[in-house]
Amino acid sequence: MTDNFHYPTDNYILIGKIVIPHGLKGELKIFSFAGQPDNIRQYKSLILVSPAGQLSPPYAVEKFRVKGKSAIVRLAAVNDRNAAEAITGMGVLILKEDLPPPGEDEFYLSQMEGLAVVTVDGHSLGTVASIMSNGAQDLLVVNDQ
Repeated sequence: MTDNFHYPTDNYILIGKIVIPHGLKGELKIFSFAGQPDNIRQYKSLILVSPAGQLSPPYAVEKFRVKGKSAIVRLAAVNDRNAAEAITGMGVLILKEDLPPPGEDEFYLSQMEGLAVVTVDGHSLGTVASIMSNGAQDLLVVNDQ
């Protein structure tokens, strides 16, 4: 991912980042790392993670709309701009168990982390350490052996 948040990766997946407050009533602009901000609508609650790795309790999503490439979200207990500013810059997590199951012959990119990377000739290149997106494509970060 594009940011370096520390959280328990066994239970959570990073889906975005709060980039800026939106308006005066506590709404937040969330950049979706999946590139599809409308997908955030389907999650019952969002957990926030600070850059230092502190997790928030789950926040219920009270209001949602898409604006351009971002989601505009109102979270329970975030009622004004000051509260929104206090959580700007935090990562947005969901529980992995809340992800919809992938379809046949589909997978989540996060499931690739830790897998071996092998050429068609059978030459081992290493393992997938992480996945990043530069906007045009997804990039695998591979640690050689």
